[in-house]
Amino acid sequence: MAQRAVSLAAIATTSKAIDPTGRGISTSAILGNPEARTCYEQHRRWNGTRATRPTPRAWADDTRPRVGAHRDVARARQRYRRWTKGLLIERLLAVERAYAEQEDRWLRVNDELLAWQLGAAPAPPDRAIVRAEPTDIGVPRHGYESAVTHRGD
Repeated sequence: MAQRAVSLAAIATTSKAIDPTGRGISTSAILGNPEARTCYEQHRRWNGTRATRPTPRAWADDTRPRVGAHRDVARARQRYRRWTKGLLIERLLAVERAYAEQEDRWLRVNDELLAWQLGAAPAPPDRAIVRAEPTDIGVPRHGYESAVTHRGD
């Protein structure tokens, strides 16, 4: 037989091929038996530990979480399910802080825009304000009607 890599799957398939009943030995039986496990660990090629996944970064006060408008929501949901409760709380607080900063910035820009528009707008034309004496209301002056017109007269 060719030299094969020693793995749990390779041991299980080889043991099924060798066993006259065809049952072989399972991978859990190898790991559960201290002698078989020691023998397997001595002959396997892989000796390291599984690489740990990088933990999500905790959001510092000076950074804002970035969320794209067209992001993959299913992928984000999958990612958040792997996070611990503490990391989810930190993420939520960071997003709330970023939202509050964005709203403050929006309000400030709108205030500045309104102030600029009011300063740049031409002044309204001066209107001749006609003030009538209390006794003159409804009385024609010099052939012209006053500001208050009567209907049905």
